[in-house]
Amino acid sequence: TREVRDPSAATVSLRYHSPGMPLVPEWDGTQAIRLGYLANVIAYRCIQIIADSLAGLPFAAGMVPPRRPGLPAESNPDSRLAQLLGDGHGGPAPKLSAATLWKWTVAQRLATGRNAWEIETTERGGKGQVVALWPLVSAALDSIPSDSGSDWFRVYKYGRPDDPVRLLPAPVHYGWTPHPTHFRQPLSPLNSA
Repeated sequence: TREVRDPSAATVSLRYHSPGMPLVPEWDGTQAIRLGYLANVIAYRCIQIIADSLAGLPFAAGMVPPRRPGLPAESNPDSRLAQLLGDGHGGPAPKLSAATLWKWTVAQRLATGRNAWEIETTERGGKGQVVALWPLVSAALDSIPSDSGSDWFRVYKYGRPDDPVRLLPAPVHYGWTPHPTHFRQPLSPLNSA
């Protein structure tokens, strides 16, 4: 039998919006970057300190069982995620280091409340082996909420408003800090400032 998942309340919109239209963030990402992050030397430096600190942490992926009972599990440096996001394995995309992607992603998340990567795979539609992870500017990303089902968003639009690229959820890693009044709205720490 095939499993069918369709929550009846969690993916219902709490605000009026037209079906198929993006969820307009309450916190404007472009203004957040320009005025809250780049134009404020204190906010800029605080975000950079946090981003540098997190990017400097070791990345563990592909955990394997311990060699002896009682020892902690160990990271597998040959796992695909460790190769893409760990230190010294080539990086997530051509000419992009994992540390640079992590710093940039943390800055996007803190300034706008959300971040996204496009996942390049060996097959279309997000299937196959992950080849690269490409950073997406969160201010240029529109998330179209799902009306039901088990996905929070049904499609993303990215790029210029006059010519956006449509991205299905599978080839996109989208992360956001949920807002207390609307779970699918992003919440930025700069918003309260």
